[in-house]
Amino acid sequence: MEKMNQDIPFEHQMMFIIRDYDRKVEENMELRKEVEELSAALEKQGVQLHDAKVDLKNEIKKEEE
Repeated sequence: MEKMNQDIPFEHQMMFIIRDYDRKVEENMELRKEVEELSAALEKQGVQLHDAKVDLKNEIKKEEE
């Protein structure tokens, strides 16, 4: 563990750690939101792909008849 500077009060030394922690928490929340948005978009595209496959299969069956 890093040696603490005895000339600087503990509270001031911890401020930097807390600010860094707060920044990391905020960044983490933004990334989670982005992951949720991308997951929703991927799920929507998966449904569209499934529908397109079903439509294509139906068209192929109609052409064969």
